[in-house]
Amino acid sequence: MPIPIDSRKKPATVKVHVTSGAGVDITWSDAHASHYDFAYLREECPCATCNDERIRKSAVPRRGAHFISGAADV
Repeated sequence: MPIPIDSRKKPATVKVHVTSGAGVDITWSDAHASHYDFAYLREECPCATCNDERIRKSAVPRRGAHFISGAADV
């Protein structure tokens, strides 16, 4: 038997702010409003594309990072 959907968890409106890069605004059917930044959504997304992006960004040395040559991984 299917689980009934809680109507409060159903979005009433969704606005994706692609041009400004502001993120996503959702107004839920119970009138609660939520805002999610694109960076937050990317960080929390479990898909393979987003995971590859996180790995790629973590592999790029940050400005001011110092590396010790000849050091062994532990």
